Amino acid sequence: MKFKDAGYKHLAAVTHVPELAEVSVTDAGLQVGAGITLSKLLDLLHSQIESQLPHRTRGFAAAAEQLRWFAGRQIRNVGTLGGNIATASPISDLNPLWMAFGAVFTVVGQGTGLREVPASKFFLGYRKVDMAPDEVLLSVHIPFTREKEFTREFKQSPRRDDDIAIVNAGIRVLLEKQTANGLQTGTAANGAAVANVTNGHSSSSSSEWIVAEAGIAYGGVAPKSIMAEKA
Repeated sequence: MKFKDAGYKHLAAVTHVPELAEVSVTDAGLQVGAGITLSKLLDLLHSQIESQLPHRTRGFAAAAEQLRWFAGRQIRNVGTLGGNIATASPISDLNPLWMAFGAVFTVVGQGTGLREVPASKFFLGYRKVDMAPDEVLLSVHIPFTREKEFTREFKQSPRRDDDIAIVNAGIRVLLEKQTANGLQTGTAANGAAVANVTNGHSSSSSSEWIVAEAGIAYGGVAPKSIMAEKA
């Protein structure tokens, strides 16, 4: 087979590789094999939305809404989660969501074993990702959201159905009550951008809520999907 002036002697249907089709639910979130089709992913997200507490699946709901307008049904039936990620399109509808929501990618290669990469660190440049030539994307971990954690998807395109985005985004914030001495936070363990927040003066109010963490990622504004690190 010849594709884009390159010849391929062997082709593999990744949707038929058992290790790429494994799905599991942990206390922290949903682990999805990279070979799962986008249609199957949408079904999995809806299943978790129905079975989990509502606040735990806000990120799943945002991803499901984005998938609703992703290409057409025929494409979603054959396109895979891993393929959409690894192709590293700068206008990917989903990659900004994985970045902002704190998803973690697991890659594996011959002789290198398993390696985890935060989605926010995975995209290196135009169509370039943090994978060696002999590595493949094995799975994606999509975390549950916490009780006061909120997410949102965004896509602007010339038309709503079956169209390429002009710009898109994934947005996540975690709210916490303001303490008397203010709140200081650092970089989250999942690599997502986190806001450092201080009050500047003491406050005795226990009902004031502040943004303790913020993860915002954009597509369509640079050669790759990017985090708004200074947001």
